[in-house]
Amino acid sequence: MTEPMETLLEPSEAEGFFPKNLASMLGLPSKDVRFFGTYREEKNSTNNLRTARYLVSYISRSALPDECKNLSLIMTDDDRIRCEAIGYNKEVSLKYPVLEATVPLLIIRIRSYWFQHKDNPNKVVELHRYADHNRFRKRGLASAVLESVCQKMRTKGTEYLYVNFPWERWPKSSKITPTLSAPNELRTRISDCLPQNSGYKSFETDFSHSGFIVVL
Repeated sequence: MTEPMETLLEPSEAEGFFPKNLASMLGLPSKDVRFFGTYREEKNSTNNLRTARYLVSYISRSALPDECKNLSLIMTDDDRIRCEAIGYNKEVSLKYPVLEATVPLLIIRIRSYWFQHKDNPNKVVELHRYADHNRFRKRGLASAVLESVCQKMRTKGTEYLYVNFPWERWPKSSKITPTLSAPNELRTRISDCLPQNSGYKSFETDFSHSGFIVVL
């Protein structure tokens, strides 16, 4: 395997993964909500690729309204979100000075996880992390983020999006299939997207029973 290559995304590219009305959903001025993203790509011996995207909407701490001055992702009872906050503070802001003195509003991680054909390394992807603030819950953010991520990844050639969260927390629409009850035909279609040397073992092994599949 080659060393992973990481590139910065243009802010407009990163913004495309988030809901268009994100600022109004958060109750913040749109001019103060900004976007950051990185794209990582790794090759295996046959030049197939696996990819990872790290996407952040953020605001300068100085631009926060008084009622949000203490806003922090660390103030949560969700260990996954707390880990994202620690990662943002200790790693990303050190690598990218533009993020110093900023507060993340939403963090999204999307990865292909398995090596896929170099011409379309995003055919099956995973929404691996979604981190938000307790303060902004009950505003339809999760539903809006799922929709915007699906729309954006569809333009990247994605056919199946796996969401690695308990599906009960997300909208129970007809396009969502919990992995526990995925029909054999869907399991076969997904498995057929992944080359033999991808690192993929089986649907039962590599898809958590706590998640769901979205067919794009």
